[in-house]
Amino acid sequence: MKAFLMTASVAAVAALIAGCGDEPAAQPPASQPPSATPSATPPTTSAPPPGVWRDDVAPAPRAGKVSGGPCRLPATFDIAPGWTVSAPAEQPRGALNARCVVKAADGSAVIKMWVADTPGANPREAIVGFVGGETITDKPEYRDTNIGRITGTEVTLAGVERSRVRAFTVTTPRQVITVSVNATGKGGGEPGLPAYLLAKQTFVLTER
Repeated sequence: MKAFLMTASVAAVAALIAGCGDEPAAQPPASQPPSATPSATPPTTSAPPPGVWRDDVAPAPRAGKVSGGPCRLPATFDIAPGWTVSAPAEQPRGALNARCVVKAADGSAVIKMWVADTPGANPREAIVGFVGGETITDKPEYRDTNIGRITGTEVTLAGVERSRVRAFTVTTPRQVITVSVNATGKGGGEPGLPAYLLAKQTFVLTER
């Protein structure tokens, strides 16, 4: 009897081992087919530092207008309270000639109009030429923007003593016009920005 049971047990184990050997080997998971479209992120252009354009600042109130008087101008714009207009004494900057100077009442900033007789000029190229005459301490930032009711190019950059320089340029078939604002003191910042924004908002060409 014992011999019979041992024989049966051995046969059962052998059958179990044989059955396991007959099972198909596990298959590796199927690889995913390659995507039909690439997932690469398209290149992007670098953005200027946050707040560099100070679009939160409002233009100054109107108190007068630059037109004629001591300046020979191809355009007009409004000036802020206390700002005074005088004829320029600046030397030419390349093709640019200063046509008018507008100074803040406290002497903290000055707005200047520059004119160049450059037919068919491009506003972006023209304002890059203007920046070449400034003392700067960082990379200038440019943008196309509305100047009064026309379109031009604007630049903002860091100048000496932590102050910022702003300027806009428009072109006509005969000339280039640039209006800039600079701080005159050592306090840094943009003390003339509201007056500059008023000039930008109310700018009107009188010569075309």
